[in-house]
Amino acid sequence: MIPNRKRTKTVDTVIVGGGIVGVSLAFYLSSLGLSDVILLEGNGLASGCTGGSMGGVRQQFSTPVEIEIAVRGRRFWQTFEQVFNYPCRYYQDGYLLLTGREDLYAKLYDATALQHEVGATWAKMLGGDDRRAGATRSDPTRLHGGCG
Repeated sequence: MIPNRKRTKTVDTVIVGGGIVGVSLAFYLSSLGLSDVILLEGNGLASGCTGGSMGGVRQQFSTPVEIEIAVRGRRFWQTFEQVFNYPCRYYQDGYLLLTGREDLYAKLYDATALQHEVGATWAKMLGGDDRRAGATRSDPTRLHGGCG
């Protein structure tokens, strides 16, 4: 340290970490009018878990809070290009949960009903021929149903 030299800077908000959460937080705080925000990252942006992510945006959850986060996350990725004026390779593919156990099918049914209540209306239960169409590597006669 150099004597008699003041090197202190204060800011209103310090964000530690340049992954998706830190960068998003900085963006949205700035869009709300905060101008004194600094983001600290030890390496490059998205150099940790965010950069290594496979990019899945899970949608099927079984608690109201998780479902609400999923609904908001889906909306975020669907509007990314408009909000940031930057291309985004987001593809809505989905996945399928299948079971041959009646007790697990009931849990999937309850979770899907809750998803609809909270706003994830795209989730649906599958049965009969639907479940057989999605079970290309399974014995469909042993499947009770699923959700997708």
